Amino acid sequence: KILRWYTYRWRVEDFHKIFKSGCQCERYRLAAEGMKTLLGFLSVCAVELLQVTYLHRNQPDAPAVEILSPLQIQVLRLDS
Repeated sequence: KILRWYTYRWRVEDFHKIFKSGCQCERYRLAAEGMKTLLGFLSVCAVELLQVTYLHRNQPDAPAVEILSPLQIQVLRLDS
């Protein structure tokens, strides 16, 4: 059981890496209430980025619609 919990450590490490560098959470300076809202939003973004990362690692040819909504795909296309 302990070994199984230890394997989750790497998922947590990946989440924090995406949260800190991918979402750049440390660059924001807000008051406490605004910061809570922002960190909640960025956490959701980090989880979704983590899911996309794992999908790409395990199934590189899988379509994005397996994880992302049509709106998310549209937003990503606007940015590129």
